Amino acid sequence: MTLLPQAGALALARTSNTTHATRMRNERRWLMTSLFDWIGVHVSGCIDVARSNSLGAMLHLVWCNTFKIKRRVRLKINGFDINLRAGTPDFSVAIESLGREFEPVTAGFAHENGALIIDAGGYIGTAAIKLATAYPACRIVCIEPSSENLEL
Repeated sequence: MTLLPQAGALALARTSNTTHATRMRNERRWLMTSLFDWIGVHVSGCIDVARSNSLGAMLHLVWCNTFKIKRRVRLKINGFDINLRAGTPDFSVAIESLGREFEPVTAGFAHENGALIIDAGGYIGTAAIKLATAYPACRIVCIEPSSENLEL
């Protein structure tokens, strides 16, 4: 009778180890996929900045972001004129939210004319800009508590 609980515990331990190994493999896959997606988005964002503005503007932005040099810049990103701070996450946020980040929402969300969309925690306003272009008949309210972000 004492063998059954031990055998059960051994089977449980093997299952637990297998589950843990599988979970670790899946997490590594997810991390690598996310990393390559991030690199792809940022490389295409840099290419868009170089094409829409100039190679010098793109190199200046990369230089400031690499060395965390805060400077205000005005760039055209994905067809939108955006004020942002180089040397901060602003560029990453702008290329993601003005890119494809909201496609799942905009593809499946029907709206009524005059509907209200609230962007709570608007950061630099790029999500509100993207939603305003996706839903021109809606009213967009952007709430941002940081005065530094609001200035942009």
